[in-house]
Amino acid sequence: LTHSPRPLIQPDSLKTMCGTAEPGGTESLSTRLPQEVIDMIIYRIGADEDSWDHKASLKNCSLVSRAWLSASRAELFHSIDFYTFDDVRSFASVLKHSPQIAECVRWLEISCVHEDEDGDGRGHPRSRNRRAVNAAYNMLERTCSLLNRVETLVLIGTRLKYRLPLMRSVEGVEIRALTIDDPDLLIRLFDSLPQATELTIHHANIPYDLPATQMRRFLTRRVSAASLKTLELHNCDLNVYRLFLSLPLKYISFMPSAPASLEEFCPIFRDSPAAASLADMQLILLHELDIQPPSE
Repeated sequence: LTHSPRPLIQPDSLKTMCGTAEPGGTESLSTRLPQEVIDMIIYRIGADEDSWDHKASLKNCSLVSRAWLSASRAELFHSIDFYTFDDVRSFASVLKHSPQIAECVRWLEISCVHEDEDGDGRGHPRSRNRRAVNAAYNMLERTCSLLNRVETLVLIGTRLKYRLPLMRSVEGVEIRALTIDDPDLLIRLFDSLPQATELTIHHANIPYDLPATQMRRFLTRRVSAASLKTLELHNCDLNVYRLFLSLPLKYISFMPSAPASLEEFCPIFRDSPAAASLADMQLILLHELDIQPPSE
């Protein structure tokens, strides 16, 4: 989950990549090639992430013929990044004219959902009122509802204040820089992702000034994600772990932010259902620990 298998496509450049091809009057070598060979050529071009012009190459391939268009689109739109709400609007416009493109998206990265708090995502001051932000969230939900082939969902810099549609195709989820003040927001997220089997969270924190009544909710609420088997939580608040340890997990990767976090985690984990179902566990330490062997 840490790396996209394809170069991400910014939606503001999508309209220039929706090439169309009309069959020519003369059959060329490119149109006589078996589809398997065409697919292999396109895949190799799309996988060349070190090439600065791979997008232009894929666009040119899409103009060769209809046989090349389908394979080129699959590579061009494999990975989509919604960096701003304008990106969502641009991609929604693309889908309106070419709805078949939705079938190509396998990797979706959303990092625009903090615009209502921190500006527009590019350092510009906040200008949207609450009504406009809610409209943008609704547009995001509608657009995501059209993407029924997404396998990996990446959420960056989010407070989970928005709602995702039901996305049954998603198997892997990665969340980076999560700030959460209500466990129900995380619970609601996984209600939308019932088939997710893998979750990675990097840096999840709970506001230190959260009222005690709200903090107690983290002690009693639990995420219901029956399909989730692999959990990687790195540098997360201890109460975030509590939300997931009631699940029958098979693998946990735990990276505590400090030695004290490990000491607090052990008794919570020992008494959880996950401890009984676990097949493998990885402990990543960034600090030296003075661990004494157990007495005889």
